[in-house]
Amino acid sequence: DAFRYCQTIISVTIPDSVVRIGKSAFENCESLRSVVIPDSVTEIGEDAFQSCKALASVFVPESVIAIGENAFGFPPLTVACLEESYAHRYCKYHDIPTKPKLIWP
Repeated sequence: DAFRYCQTIISVTIPDSVVRIGKSAFENCESLRSVVIPDSVTEIGEDAFQSCKALASVFVPESVIAIGENAFGFPPLTVACLEESYAHRYCKYHDIPTKPKLIWP
């Protein structure tokens, strides 16, 4: 719940020292538009980005091998990820739109 309900965060670059984004870390951060997740992250906790209404897309690196329930949960969020990565399979299972990493800006 580190930044849960924080309404002033617009952009987040998670440092390379982080290996896990905790449960509800950015839940209901309604102004959050941009998140950079480094290759050091292996896990994204439950509800981590739930109800981040302004977050339209996020790139999830191949290093992520665990994603909690409802980690991403507010349309029109699109997850950019490598095909057949854990994130891609998670999104397909949960009907979250994906796009290939190749078109990620």
